[in-house]
Order: sequence, then C-alpha cells, then structure tokens
Amino acid sequence: VILSEALPIAVSYDARMLDVSDANVVDCLRKQAKTRAVKLIKETIADPAVGVTLRHLRGHEGSRAVAALLDAPLMHHATSFGDKKYIAFAARKRQLSESAIGRETEEALAGLQSLASAAMHSSAAGPDSDDDDDD
Repeated sequence: VILSEALPIAVSYDARMLDVSDANVVDCLRKQAKTRAVKLIKETIADPAVGVTLRHLRGHEGSRAVAALLDAPLMHHATSFGDKKYIAFAARKRQLSESAIGRETEEALAGLQSLASAAMHSSAAGPDSDDDDDD
C-alpha cells in the first residue's frame, strides 16, 4: 500500500547554530524530517474526516487508494516556497551544534578516564593491600 506518491519535506534551521557541511548534522536533520513526516502521516490516517479504513490500509481498495485519500489532507500542511509547496518543519532545539557535541564528548571522556584511573589505583594496590590482618 502506497501512503504517498511524493511527500515534499523541508526543514528550516538556524545556520548560525548548525554546520550543514558536517555529515552528522545533515543526517540528524534528515532523520528529524523523516520522523516528523511519519508522525504527520499517522495523525492524518487517524483523522476520521480523511476516511481511511482498515480495508484501505490492507490494500483491499487498491494499492494507491490510501495515497489518493491522504494527498489533499497532507498537502493542506504545505507551505509555498517559490513555485513549489513543501511540508515544512522547524529543526528541534535539542539539535546540538558541533561545539556542544565536542563538549559532551570531552566530558564523557574525562568521566571514563577518571573511572579508569580509579580502577587502575585499586588494582595497583592489589588484593593483599587490605588493612585486615589475618594474623
């Protein structure tokens, strides 16, 4: 069953906060757009006014019947950019900039180093370094 023939998605973001030359940032934006598009499709299917039934979803009305029902309601959310229409989403604020990711990585590494250091000190003391006297 085809849910949409073509679903034009656009993500708006603050270029001062995100470096789109970084593949990780672009991947996060792509995943975010995909997640939001799936949520919008689910909400549209669940809307009784759209008229999607289990027969449609199971393909009993044809493989393109759901797409035909969803096209207009989905494009109702679209915004015009020039001569084309896109369903636009703003990038979430939880999106981290490269510097924030770098700080978090450094903090995580510092935490791991302190754990490793503590483990090394406890193993360097050895099992015989107990204060217990067995005499």
